[in-house]
Amino acid sequence: MIVIAVSNPNKGGVGKTTTAISTGAALAQMGFSVLLVDLDKQTHETKWLGVRTKGARTIYHLFDECISALHDGEKL
Repeated sequence: MIVIAVSNPNKGGVGKTTTAISTGAALAQMGFSVLLVDLDKQTHETKWLGVRTKGARTIYHLFDECISALHDGEKL
């Protein structure tokens, strides 16, 4: 399994979403199995791919709750 990660959480507008989607699409067209995981709070990648998220819980919410629980000293 090959993993390609695109990340820079502190800077917006540098092309992370465009790079991730374009790379994923190119690899899929070459016959590779591709999984894109959108961890962005704004879910831009998910929206670009046509998935509606308004009012929906996303993986971001799951991670946010787990991190908050750890900060509060709760056991997961």
